Amino acid sequence: MPIATALGDVAKKIHGSKNASLNAAHRRAMLRYLRKGDDSLLKALPGKSIDGVEPLTDPELISALAEQGAIKPEQFYASVGGEG
Repeated sequence: MPIATALGDVAKKIHGSKNASLNAAHRRAMLRYLRKGDDSLLKALPGKSIDGVEPLTDPELISALAEQGAIKPEQFYASVGGEG
């Protein structure tokens, strides 16, 4: 699954349903912000971790990375070479 970080989407095998659910909630929050300008869901995420990776919550950085194509919040799955 891709995890959005300050460097862009990073493909990582996520362990456990709690981490997968948090990642899905994060991607929905980013989509809501990008589509509607509503960052309220992002505000609930600082300090949380998805399998040791802190999710990106800065609205300005999310906008910039999305414009560059470095993050694609609508993609919930990614191929991770060798991890199946």
